[in-house]
Amino acid sequence: MRLSHPHILLAACLTFFLTGCLEFDISTEVHDDASVTRTVLVTGDSAEIFDSELPVSIDDRWTRSLDTSAEGKFVMTAVRSFPDADAMNAALSDSAGVRLRITASLTKSFNWFFTRYSYSETWHHYDPFGNIPLTEYLAPAELELAREHILTDAPYKNPGDSLALEDAERRFEEWRLRNMFESYYTAVLDGARTLNHPELPPENIEAKKEALFEAGAHSLDQGRLEESAKSFAAVLQSDHVYDALAANTEAVDRFDARRRMVGNVWKHDYSARIKLPGILQKTNAPSIEGNTAVWSDFINFCYIGDVSMTADSRSVNWWMIILLAIIIVMLLLSLVATALRRRKANLPRWQ
Repeated sequence: MRLSHPHILLAACLTFFLTGCLEFDISTEVHDDASVTRTVLVTGDSAEIFDSELPVSIDDRWTRSLDTSAEGKFVMTAVRSFPDADAMNAALSDSAGVRLRITASLTKSFNWFFTRYSYSETWHHYDPFGNIPLTEYLAPAELELAREHILTDAPYKNPGDSLALEDAERRFEEWRLRNMFESYYTAVLDGARTLNHPELPPENIEAKKEALFEAGAHSLDQGRLEESAKSFAAVLQSDHVYDALAANTEAVDRFDARRRMVGNVWKHDYSARIKLPGILQKTNAPSIEGNTAVWSDFINFCYIGDVSMTADSRSVNWWMIILLAIIIVMLLLSLVATALRRRKANLPRWQ
């Protein structure tokens, strides 16, 4: 079945990550005191949902349990409460750059009879390589068009949009491969400089960069690093490529971890839910369930840009209303008592 163009554009590497698909349902509930409870449901066909390479940060401080669904799938539930959004941000941070980076902000403001809550959560652009700006291959208008179709599923405004995205798909795929390739190429080049062997001069590697890309990019994309090393050795006509890689194993390992991270994020399905106290007033969510804002099918766009989720609510301060009612009743009673005293004082006195 042919996917719509934006989804082809952003799912170009899915064919390499077709196994082990999980469903992530991530709920954030903000409480009256501005504390936050985060619940992550991970559903899959095997107990590998406890895999340490989950694309979201869940460490031992989360309360985790494993169950099975009515369909016989495994369901892992991870729950953790935080005193505020800042504490949650610290728990969701990932300095290694191999998991999704999510940050949130929450403001609570008192407005006499109401308390307003404003929550925002950003799923950050997760390109872990960052070697080549995507804007060198796609125009801002094309990125905005992709955002519109992926995040809102809006129809094409005209047939030209469809044709434009077909061409953008090709340029996106070239960017994705070159952006990834650059990290491995740099690891080999820096390793050669460290090795400093006359049969593998760095300038020869630089001169044959394009040939190296053509020979090794696709095998790198599929994680066949040994085949890529063999391709580099063939293009450069030197087996000292293996020595250069051995001289820079840290960079090679970092490349492979980040390559796996991309596939590990891309192959799963994600939905996010935000529930605030009181009545939901405003949100950019495409759907609402009761008082919960819901986002889904957004992860593809995260590869090329941030996805911001916002929700505002208003909660009635009943204690304030009750207090005001008590004050009003007390004032009325005081006025009545004063009026009665005055009336009694003005009554004629019989001698």
